[in-house]
Amino acid sequence: MKGLGYFALTFLASALILVSCFTGLPTVKAQGQDGVYVYESCGGSVLVGGVKLNGGTTYNYTDGSTVTFNAVPITGFNFLCWDYANSTGTSTSTDNPFNYKITSKECAVQPLFTPAVNASLASTTSQTGKSPFEMLISIGGTTSPVAATYTNYSIGDIATFTAKAGQGFKFLYWLVPAAAGGSSVSTSNPLKFNVTAEACAVQAYFIPQSSTVTLPSITPAGSPTPTPKVPEFSTATAVMIATIILLFAVGTYAYRKRK
Repeated sequence: MKGLGYFALTFLASALILVSCFTGLPTVKAQGQDGVYVYESCGGSVLVGGVKLNGGTTYNYTDGSTVTFNAVPITGFNFLCWDYANSTGTSTSTDNPFNYKITSKECAVQPLFTPAVNASLASTTSQTGKSPFEMLISIGGTTSPVAATYTNYSIGDIATFTAKAGQGFKFLYWLVPAAAGGSSVSTSNPLKFNVTAEACAVQAYFIPQSSTVTLPSITPAGSPTPTPKVPEFSTATAVMIATIILLFAVGTYAYRKRK
């Protein structure tokens, strides 16, 4: 029994020595993860590694890693740019796919889309009832009605939507998508909209004041395909061309006669 006691004391002393030796050494921790909030956007979706991300959801990625976000417009829409934000500020990028290095605990990305054709969403007298509109959230500003809410409007009424850009941002455009596929864009603010049964949501888009992204011209629905114009010559240009041709002809004639 005495030998067993000595063994126990020796084991305990050795354990205490080991603990004292290794105490104070840096602890190796697993690399942290940062959350990236993906805003919902009318007109398209976001993919990472071929997997569709849900708008209005936070996804965790390894701190310091580079994530490739791909904006995929639905039929009838075109990609415009990315809005992306972190603790150092907000910027835009027209790259698609977009490689984003995760360097902040609070990051966010949002793709902006525009319709290829600006559809007409006018009401008709045959429409009755209510039309629920969802106001979607966007980076950089607030709206009235408040975003992330539904509001019921009577079909045929004129609804007023107001966008207010946050500090360091500017309002770019409103996008009103329709369930039937047609969508309209407007740069008016406030937006006076004739409520229809087809329209289902409205979203205001903002970009940083420093961004050079502009809203492209969008063809109105039913517009004829533009015909390329034949260049018009001014009178002076026509006279100059005629003079050159005449001098060339005279020179050619004189050269042949001399031979």
